[in-house]
Amino acid sequence: MTKRKSEPALSNNSWDALMVLAFFLIDAQRAEKALSILKGMHHINDQDAQVHKLLAYGHFQNGDGAQALFHIEQVYKLSDEKEDIDGLEILRARALASQGELQKAQDILERINKG
Repeated sequence: MTKRKSEPALSNNSWDALMVLAFFLIDAQRAEKALSILKGMHHINDQDAQVHKLLAYGHFQNGDGAQALFHIEQVYKLSDEKEDIDGLEILRARALASQGELQKAQDILERINKG
């Protein structure tokens, strides 16, 4: 059991199950439901890079590119591992494009293509 902030203890299995549920809700185009779960998880532990990653995808899917960009930045600040950087960078490019930042989005995609 782990205790986050001043909230009641939540087992690691419960935390993981909520992450999986949120992932599948996003995959099923049910971003609003996923976001309600993820926002609660974020309230409990705002230092979880995986929660921020799913929040980024959920917010983007829900049409909020600015929030997606915020959570992508949090992932980079919190995560030592640099796995799936291309996936996050593609999401960043899409979120920037949705905010009218087309040149920045294009620069990211060109950088990814160069390897």
